[in-house]
Amino acid sequence: MKIYLNNEISEDSLDKITGILLSGLNFKPPHLSLVINGQYYSCSANSVKSNISFRRIYNSLKKRKYLMLFCELNLSISFIKARNIFQNYGVLKENNTCLGPIKKTIESELKSNIQADFIFELLPFLETKKLVNSYFHFGLKTDTNDNYFHLPRYTKDEIISSIRDLQLSDVK
Repeated sequence: MKIYLNNEISEDSLDKITGILLSGLNFKPPHLSLVINGQYYSCSANSVKSNISFRRIYNSLKKRKYLMLFCELNLSISFIKARNIFQNYGVLKENNTCLGPIKKTIESELKSNIQADFIFELLPFLETKKLVNSYFHFGLKTDTNDNYFHLPRYTKDEIISSIRDLQLSDVK
């Protein structure tokens, strides 16, 4: 998927921005999380995070030199609905990926089902519905061509493998 990057993420917007964050050392696959008015929501292999300052998360990811792609949404999302969906979804396992609670939250707000199993399927759907304002990034400058970034495709097996690796790294 080819994405036009408007600019780097503005630190001035961190406390009020709403959208989907893709992050990781590489994007094969990326970790996905939801940010609602500057509050971070995420289900990972080891924990569920709800209503945490995105500024805090952003600074932590930046310090660890993670790549970030932010899809700013033109969609009002309820904090309460998001918190309930993320808490009920729980930590990731084979059929529960980090896309799940994001997709469920957006479906809940749109009151419709979305046919997407990967972020590279969800983003074009949101674009066709005019729900994407723009894309911002951190650390992707060298991976762009004329401000376009190519989001790599990956398989369900790569997601499952990544979840297993993260669960094992937490056991050590």
